[in-house]
Amino acid sequence: MEFQMKWFFVSIDIAKRKRVTVQYSSNTSRGFTLIELLVVIAIIGILASVVLASLNSAREKASDKAVQANLQTVRSQAELYYAVSGSYGTVAGAYYAGNCLTQGTMFRLTGTNGTPEQQTISATITAAIEAAFQAGGGAKECRIDGVRQQYMVAIRLKSTNDFWCIDNTGTSKNIGTALPASGVVGCM
Repeated sequence: MEFQMKWFFVSIDIAKRKRVTVQYSSNTSRGFTLIELLVVIAIIGILASVVLASLNSAREKASDKAVQANLQTVRSQAELYYAVSGSYGTVAGAYYAGNCLTQGTMFRLTGTNGTPEQQTISATITAAIEAAFQAGGGAKECRIDGVRQQYMVAIRLKSTNDFWCIDNTGTSKNIGTALPASGVVGCM
């Protein structure tokens, strides 16, 4: 019986059970076998997929935190707007629900309406809502009552498809996948 290991050649005479010869073989290959290479490539592939999955999850969570931070900016700027104007937003006379970024709705002033201070605050609020929407990448809903004393802003989170909601009462929370009922201005 003869077999070859990587660096040694072993010969055993089974019939005589007497002679075992071990010789060093200098002509054996010192490279990797195809199986060894395939196993290493498979392990690297598995590790890479685990790392990429973790990175995607971390990106989604970071996007959710960006939505929350931008909506926190909206909330604080809305209070400044209220202190300057005595009301939330620019919509007068009727309940409004819809796109926060349309001209003349909520905090988005049209043209040269409002004082310079109101325009500055309005621009900051609009930029923060846009940044939150871009980070979330989903839906947005803004609501304001007819007398402009209550508002609500909700933006879909990227990782869960839930909405993060802020309102004039200081509420800032996850309200699940469904918005409050029509006509409700607040994060219920």
